Amino acid sequence: MEPDTEWAGGDYEKYSLERPDDRLGFIRKVYSILTVQLFITAGLVAISAASEDYQDFVYDNYWLVIVFAVLAIIVICVLFFVPHLHKKVPYNYILLFVFTILEALTVSFVTAFYSPTTILIAAGCTFGLTLSLTIYAFVTKTDFTKHYGIMIVLSFGLFVFGLLFFFVGYGDIYRLVFCPIAVVIYGIFLIYDTQLIVGEKRHKIGYDDYVLGAVALYVDIVGIFLYILAMFGEK
Repeated sequence: MEPDTEWAGGDYEKYSLERPDDRLGFIRKVYSILTVQLFITAGLVAISAASEDYQDFVYDNYWLVIVFAVLAIIVICVLFFVPHLHKKVPYNYILLFVFTILEALTVSFVTAFYSPTTILIAAGCTFGLTLSLTIYAFVTKTDFTKHYGIMIVLSFGLFVFGLLFFFVGYGDIYRLVFCPIAVVIYGIFLIYDTQLIVGEKRHKIGYDDYVLGAVALYVDIVGIFLYILAMFGEK
């Protein structure tokens, strides 16, 4: 039988025995951070849906969404590939806050093009799907953490086709075919990341990587929400 391993900043390291209370405390910390991230995002989305002035600003300055998205990618790369930053307080929390604000602004710019009803429906679907997949990840005997290579392939495919549609336009094929597939892929990511955090499978996230765990789950949930939203079409 192969030994368990621990994931830290993209690397797999040998895992030593741990106490259940330590892992439980780690899980609580990750989900506490995630909750704050989602509240910040929901707040900006609510402003986007309710404020006509905000919507007008978005319509006139939509190019900013690209700036926010690029900056968010840069910050998340720093978080994932510079271990001494994502593990050290207060730098990890500063980067986490900056990333969350950038991502929340990006989401709020997108939701400005949708009706409040559509946003609420998409949010409800996202909540239900996230809860169901999280419970499944906790109770299933299937080990998704063994399939790291498949996750890389899915990520690359999602990026390539997303980039393709960015240049050719977002038509019915994007909305009715690509978006549902993307929701499924992000759902798989959510199960995978949840199992890494729970730590009962072959691979797991180290205790010092609580920021990475929260960011990974946050990105999965935001991805599910945005692609479900896109399936409904703009207002």
